[in-house]
Amino acid sequence: MHLVGDLRRFLRSRARWDGLGIGLVVTATGAIGRWWVRNGGDPIFWNDSADYVTSASTGLLSTARLVGGRPILMPLVLSVAQLDQQRFTVLQAAVAALSWGVLAAVVAVSTRSAPARATGVVGVLVLSLTWPVSMWDEQILTESLALSTLALVAASALWFSNRPSPRRAVALVVTCGLWLVARDSHAVPVALGGLVLVALAARPRAPRQLLALTGAYLVALSFLVAGSAQAGERNLQPLEHVYAARVLPYADRVSWFEAHGMPQARELEAIPEALDPVRDLAPFTPVPPEARWAPWRAWLEDEGQATFLRYVATHPAYLVTETQARPERVFNNGDGLPTYEPRWRRDVPGVRWFATVDTDVVVAVWATALLLVLLARDERRPLVAVGAFLGASSLPHALAVWHLDGMESARHLLIPGIQLRIGTVLVLAAAADTVVAKIRGTGRSRPARSPDHPPARTPRRA
Repeated sequence: MHLVGDLRRFLRSRARWDGLGIGLVVTATGAIGRWWVRNGGDPIFWNDSADYVTSASTGLLSTARLVGGRPILMPLVLSVAQLDQQRFTVLQAAVAALSWGVLAAVVAVSTRSAPARATGVVGVLVLSLTWPVSMWDEQILTESLALSTLALVAASALWFSNRPSPRRAVALVVTCGLWLVARDSHAVPVALGGLVLVALAARPRAPRQLLALTGAYLVALSFLVAGSAQAGERNLQPLEHVYAARVLPYADRVSWFEAHGMPQARELEAIPEALDPVRDLAPFTPVPPEARWAPWRAWLEDEGQATFLRYVATHPAYLVTETQARPERVFNNGDGLPTYEPRWRRDVPGVRWFATVDTDVVVAVWATALLLVLLARDERRPLVAVGAFLGASSLPHALAVWHLDGMESARHLLIPGIQLRIGTVLVLAAAADTVVAKIRGTGRSRPARSPDHPPARTPRRA
């Protein structure tokens, strides 16, 4: 009976029909755009790709798959594609087009004016077709699936915020679960989101049990993924990269770690620095894969992470100052994201410029739009709340990503960067609603046509 009632409500809702139509149009446009930019190129196989293929070759429910050296989402999709690289990249592109289409549909039914709807939907579509997002579909890496599941997380968070319900909570938990098993670092923003929901459960008239349980599930899933990474020793290679880029090249840090138990410190200090294959960048001291370094690697596995956390705790400024050091203390970063852009790709006309907007400018736009809505005391809670959280949590997400590995920071920071941009699109759509309301002289937007929204409250009088 519940399903019949839901179907009847959907059929009676013009706004939901509009949202469905918009979602289908954005999905189709995204699929065509992805076919266009690929330009018939072959799948691209990287060093990391081999690890995912190896994982996908193990048993579906084996320990090597579930608690292995790589997160499980990409090996699962590779298994569905029967390890066929061409089929895998087509699947990635299809999932991407559908995921961004779903986000556009939810944004459409979450706005209350045509300009806001256009801002949100066009922003989602353009962002999905920029080269830093679309170029990963043809690569045997996790970025495409991570970005697609991020779009689904944003859509489900917005859908849940519009009108919290158990079914929408399940959708939010499931999409966050998919995002978590794409990359381990996603545990940071998901756990933060869970904690925010638990805190919101204390508000008057809030659906306390629903918010608290949903938040608790998100935090639990985050710890589960973090535990899986620890059990599968997925943190060891990135941790070694951190030591090679940010500890071993600096004598004062080597001395500190030696005083806190790191073996072979002086021998490690004598290892020649590596030369970056692209240009002369910050010093990098890779430890050779030789038996003589077994004591150090054993210490790294047992105590390396805890000792490094102790260093950060006693040098708290490191979290920020280290990221600002120039040249950047990473290795094998190439020319940044352009390193990964296939030479044969075509651009969607008029879209490439949006990918060149500096992150500082995006932050300024996000903050300005958010301030405009808050100063107007406009009650666009779903768009504002989700957009504000995505933007704000992208900073700790980016810090965690950067500090967890000492290589390829440009690629690893892509996901927090796109997270920030999705949040900016949502806040801009909310700001457009606010501006339209002020122009109309009503103080706020027209009442919602979609049952996803509660009725708009009467504006406060001065």
